[in-house]
Amino acid sequence: MQIVIAPDKERDRIVAKLEKLLAKVDQAQARLEKIPGILKQFRMAVLAAACSGGLTREWRLKKHNQDRDGSPDAPVDWEEHKIKDLSHYVTSGSRGWAKYYSDKGPYFIRAQDIKADSLNLENAAHVELPEHIEGKRTKVQKGDILVTITGANVTKTALVDSDIGEAYVNQHVALIRPKDTGLSEYLYLWIVSPKHGRQKLLKDAYGAGKPGLNLDNIRTISVNIPPAEERELITERTRQLFQIADQLDHRYQKAKTHIDHLTQSILAKAFRGELVPQDPNDEPASELLKRIKAGKARQEAESKPNRKPKAKKGRASKKAAV
Repeated sequence: MQIVIAPDKERDRIVAKLEKLLAKVDQAQARLEKIPGILKQFRMAVLAAACSGGLTREWRLKKHNQDRDGSPDAPVDWEEHKIKDLSHYVTSGSRGWAKYYSDKGPYFIRAQDIKADSLNLENAAHVELPEHIEGKRTKVQKGDILVTITGANVTKTALVDSDIGEAYVNQHVALIRPKDTGLSEYLYLWIVSPKHGRQKLLKDAYGAGKPGLNLDNIRTISVNIPPAEERELITERTRQLFQIADQLDHRYQKAKTHIDHLTQSILAKAFRGELVPQDPNDEPASELLKRIKAGKARQEAESKPNRKPKAKKGRASKKAAV
């Protein structure tokens, strides 16, 4: 391996500069590591405020000429309903469809497609179904809400907010079909809110020591429904705040990628001789190499054992014996 050796003094300057720069890199990484947690807390706070009336408190006070002592947690004109009363049905996918897996055809939505409370079909499975097969009631349509009911992603939820084509859910995913798709986005926010729907679902899933949900756990979720005007304002403001969080997350990912590569970039610059200025008065590295070689030669010489020559056994010995 060929190694380029810098003069002693320049090498000292390089090491000092590296220690200073790499310490700053470590500080930047430590700060960046806090950002995902901050963004998560921000999103949770937005959801809690959305579903408690906090996002529209000022709007409500102005509209109803209330004083500022009114409680944002229990707006008087919100109505409580169960998911089952707001839905055509809550069901789950059919079993035994694994034999219909295919490289093409309708999407077959599984729990792993709903990991981050959104629907990601990038790695979704496909199925080729026979003409007449039981379970086509689980065909997904725009406005449906999908909830993971078993496995590691239990309670994770997705809103089908666009037309994704023909798609079905498997037995590990529940499908909620609201009677009014105008409610879909608000119901989704309520279900994923950590202080509302998700709190109930997590308690149901793990309270009895079972990592799963049954459909009644979902049907019995209580939802406080605001009037249409306020509900639309809540969903709009939530979207705006989540867009800000997404933009910050995107900037964080770019910064993290840059920081992750920065250490190697600094080291490469150091070993190209570009990190610190060179000084023509520095002792050449060749002198250092001479001292290293001389020291190595001395060390080898000192490490050789002193061996005394052994007496030769020959004729002289024999004569002496005689």
